Amino acid sequence: MNEIGGYFQLELNYNNENAFPFQYSELLNSGRYAFEYLILNLPNKPSLIWLPWYTCEVMLEPLLRLGINYDFYKINSNLEISSLPKIGNNEYIIINNYFGIKDKYIDKMSSILGDKMIIDNSQALFYNNKFGLKSFYSFRKFVGVPDGGMAITKDRNKIVLDKSISYDKISHLLCRIDLDASSGYQNYKKNENNISNIGIHSMSNLTKQIISNINFEYIKEKRNRNFSIINSYLSDINLLNIPAIETFSCPMAYPLLTDDTSLKEILINNRIYIPTFWPNIFKWCKIDSLEYKLGSNLIAIPINQRYGDNEMRFIANIIIDHINKSNKLNTQY
Repeated sequence: MNEIGGYFQLELNYNNENAFPFQYSELLNSGRYAFEYLILNLPNKPSLIWLPWYTCEVMLEPLLRLGINYDFYKINSNLEISSLPKIGNNEYIIINNYFGIKDKYIDKMSSILGDKMIIDNSQALFYNNKFGLKSFYSFRKFVGVPDGGMAITKDRNKIVLDKSISYDKISHLLCRIDLDASSGYQNYKKNENNISNIGIHSMSNLTKQIISNINFEYIKEKRNRNFSIINSYLSDINLLNIPAIETFSCPMAYPLLTDDTSLKEILINNRIYIPTFWPNIFKWCKIDSLEYKLGSNLIAIPINQRYGDNEMRFIANIIIDHINKSNKLNTQY
C-alpha cells in the first residue's frame, strides 16, 4: 500500500504512457547506460567494437568498465562511413544516426551489416526502429528530463537493475523556468557528472512520469518545420550534404558546416548557445582530418520545440550577415 495523505507531489499525470510503444524497449537512466545494457545482453562478450572517431568520449565508459577492446573508423561529409572496416567474428560496429537526419542511411546499413550493427540513436529519438534493431537512445537531447535513455534489442537476458532516483538531478530544469539557462548551468554540469558516476539503472519513476506528459507528436512536427526553415536559408552555404527531410523522422539539430571558425562565437555572443560535438575530438584526431573540422567548425543550430519561425529567421539572418561581412572583408584584402 502506498502512502496516503500528507503534502502534494508535483502534478504529473500518466496521460501518454504509450508514447514510445517499442516492442523491444528497455527504459534506463541514460543513453550511455542503454549502450551498456545492449552490450550486457549480447550472446557473448564482444572481442572488439568499432566506433566512429566522431563520437562522444562517454561512449568509451561502458567499454572500459566491461573490459572490451575498441577501434575507430572515419566518416565523410555525408556523415557516413568513409571506408567500412573488416568486422571479425564476435565484433560489432556502431553506426551513428548523426543529428537525427540519417534514418535512410541507417536502414541501408542494417541490410548490409545485419546483426553486427549497433545503432547510436542518441541524436535520433524518433527513429522508427520497426525491426527491433540493436540501438540506444537518449531522451535528454530532445526533451527536458533529468536523465533517461532507452535500449532496443531482441537479445534480452532479463538483467535485474536497481531503479534510478532523479529528484536530486532536476534543479537545473526548474531553475531555467524560474530564472534562465545561465543561472542553472552549473547545476546542469553537476548533473552531467553525476550521471557518469551513478552506473547502470532502470529509469526513475520521476523521469517516466515526465515523459508520460510529453506531446511527442507536437515536438516532432515543430522540429521538422524549424529544420525546413533553417535549411531553406542555409543549404547553399552548408558544406555538409543534408538529406531530404522526408528521409528522416525528426532531427535533433540543424548541422551547419562552414570554413568560418568565428561563427560559433558570433552566435554565442548573440545568446544563441551552440554546443561542441565533441571536445575530445581535438585530442583524438589530426588537425587536418574531417573529424577535427567537424569538432571546431560545425554549428548545431537549435531547432527544438521551444522555438518557431521568428527564432529560425533570427538565427539564419545573423549567420548570413556574418558570412557576407567576412566575404566582403576577404575580397577587400
